[in-house]
Amino acid sequence: MNDIVWITLTNGRRDCIAQTIPIAEKQLDFGSNTVRQYIIDDSGDSDYRKWLYEMFPHFTVIPVDSEPAGYWRAMKKVFEVVRLSHTDYCFFLEDDFILTRKISINELVEVLTDNQQLAQVALIRQSWFANEQAYGGVIKALQASGRDFIPRHTLTGIDYLEHEAIFTGNPNLFPAQIANREWPDGSWSESRFSRNLFKHNKINDIRLPIEDRQPASMYCAYMGTENEEWCEHIGHDRLGGDY
Repeated sequence: MNDIVWITLTNGRRDCIAQTIPIAEKQLDFGSNTVRQYIIDDSGDSDYRKWLYEMFPHFTVIPVDSEPAGYWRAMKKVFEVVRLSHTDYCFFLEDDFILTRKISINELVEVLTDNQQLAQVALIRQSWFANEQAYGGVIKALQASGRDFIPRHTLTGIDYLEHEAIFTGNPNLFPAQIANREWPDGSWSESRFSRNLFKHNKINDIRLPIEDRQPASMYCAYMGTENEEWCEHIGHDRLGGDY
């Protein structure tokens, strides 16, 4: 049995989070794991925060600041909460994603346990950006940009795609020790965090058998195969800043 923190990051979209959390509560199967639920609020809006308390009384609501702080500061707060929680894993969900199928947390944990150089296992969403729609999917678009995705599976046959494309803020489970790393300041923080994560990897190291890799190497994964979608992005209007 593991201890899991479920963190939902929001920046003020009531219409989104009113769908996100109730649907996630139906779709997420935490098994026998202990789960603690948090909402990290970057709206800077006291009325919105009061509404969150009333709407989701079983979640602990934590403000990033008294004013909207931006994505990179919000992610620093996410990592801080994970560290202070002394947990095993964090399931991370932004307020503009809905889970479109049942998710077994134990299966996500199994992927991370099977390959302990993984920094996260994320859920593939639908095509959203123009390049993704043109190439027919998130993975196909990343492959077209030169990224490799290696199909792997756990000993019990759970499929996942290993890569070193990006540490994504899309719905994912990550080991708590990843939060010991510093989330970078400023714009493009997700990309810069990813580059720092992968910087010790050797060229084409991703294609090496797991047992032949350097101890410092880190990778990420998407659950399932490239044609599987697990979640849907619903946030048409971006309220946050400093991405």
